[in-house]
Amino acid sequence: MAKQHDDIARRIAKKVGGDYNPVKGPDIVTPQQVIEVGTDPNQVSAEMKQVARYNKPRYVAGPNPFVKAALKSTQGTGIGVMDGKGNIVKRGRSKGK
Repeated sequence: MAKQHDDIARRIAKKVGGDYNPVKGPDIVTPQQVIEVGTDPNQVSAEMKQVARYNKPRYVAGPNPFVKAALKSTQGTGIGVMDGKGNIVKRGRSKGK
């Protein structure tokens, strides 16, 4: 799973013009957004916690099974969802908006 995670994170970082940071904290932070990549549909809430404190548009991203779980878990939150290619499935918002 780590390889899949790294591949997705690198692909999205390249698409959004950011850098993939594999250490502690969100995987990708740009001036416009913050993105956490996940691959396990059972860990969506942990990925959401990684981006929750940021004031810019926040996203969780991953492969299709993760996206399906994330769409349910992010309902009513400002956290958006991206697929494994960095396409926005649900638009994220800045905290407090």
